[in-house]
Amino acid sequence: MKLDLSHDLLPLLPPIYREVQDYQKICTAEKAEFDLLAGSVEGVQSNFFFQTMDEDSVAQWEKVFHIVAVPEKESLQFRRQRVMTRIATRPPYTLGFLYQKLDELIGAGKWTCSITYPLYELRLATSAKNQSYYDEVTHLINQIKPAHIVFISMPYLKTGIMITEQVDVQKYNYQYRLGGWALGKKPFAEFGGWTTAKAAASPTLTRTLLLGVAHRAEELATTARLNRAATVKPLKSVIASATLQVGSETLIISGENLKLEASVEPMADIPTVTHYEILNDAGETLYASDCYFGITEKTDVDVNLSILEGADTVLANGSRYHYLLGSWLLGKDAFASPGQNNFVPVTAATPASASVTPLLLASLASYLADHINMVQLNGEYTVPNLAKSLSGAAVTLQYELLPSEKITKVSAISAQDAFGAALTQNDVSIETTTRTKFKHTIIFKEGTLLYGG
Repeated sequence: MKLDLSHDLLPLLPPIYREVQDYQKICTAEKAEFDLLAGSVEGVQSNFFFQTMDEDSVAQWEKVFHIVAVPEKESLQFRRQRVMTRIATRPPYTLGFLYQKLDELIGAGKWTCSITYPLYELRLATSAKNQSYYDEVTHLINQIKPAHIVFISMPYLKTGIMITEQVDVQKYNYQYRLGGWALGKKPFAEFGGWTTAKAAASPTLTRTLLLGVAHRAEELATTARLNRAATVKPLKSVIASATLQVGSETLIISGENLKLEASVEPMADIPTVTHYEILNDAGETLYASDCYFGITEKTDVDVNLSILEGADTVLANGSRYHYLLGSWLLGKDAFASPGQNNFVPVTAATPASASVTPLLLASLASYLADHINMVQLNGEYTVPNLAKSLSGAAVTLQYELLPSEKITKVSAISAQDAFGAALTQNDVSIETTTRTKFKHTIIFKEGTLLYGG
């Protein structure tokens, strides 16, 4: 609670003194001092907690841990988090403790960790964007890992392409009533406004569509570029189900994940990579991200691109592990079991630092526009007048249904490819007793998958 000491002191004096100018000036000066006192009291309270302490207090703790801060490059929030990490690292350590610290320092879902026990290797891929985070992660691991375990640091480059579909309808409204139409006052009939029949948040895209988009992105990506200079090709690619790793829990996301891997050899002129790009055959940038990792030996650099459907949420299924190191009771609990379907919050807007370029989004939208061959209503009627258009990263499908088609209600809409495979599947309830226009808008945008608990 904010301390308020900004009281007017003059009314507290006897009336006879209130008119004296000297007392008026004294009260004004004392009020300013009380304001400073309130700020100092709040500062003392804030400095009890690492999350809110000021720069001077953080500097004192940095002296305790022999940390050489670089205020010009490091934010106050990062310095607070670094001090919290240092004070919390007390042996003995477990993998669960390491996962917790990585979540706190880097963020849930922004790293992967694996241990190769026969080789005594700990491989950690992180999304460190600058040297400060890279150095702190290295310090954290070296403080926690046993001395005989070899630590191998790798970059973790991951983002997502969110695809949404919205269906709008426009109906033909007749302006007359029997015996009541005023000639010339209104048109006999006209189209009303567009109304939404299926919102973008409702899932309708099929795995066929998501898989096709992933394969198209795989075809477009041919070359990696380091620090806007050296190029590496060819790229290896793997398409699998999208996942989100959160500590010991693996969430299976409804979508596809495209992993683009480049094997980078050590280069004398590029000891450290600070910018990483994926290019197409024409040398145009499809993906670009700031990063920080060193290349002292052959390094496999992976870019994970998740192809997902979702506006604000995506459907996920978690596999939850029921054991803790050294405390799992055989036969009491299953070693692991599928979690319940739950919604994982996802940011569908462009992240603060976008990595997927408009060119890639537009190329994938163009692929989908070419791939959609027809639209079928109620599982049996194929619309004869399908019109397709492309604007940037948005695909629009439009068609019209006339009363002569004798379809009085549309309950299912499916966009299909040339082989009749469903790309979208919408369950709707649209009365079509009058002339009705349909508009599908399919939008591609970058989104970052975040864990929602």
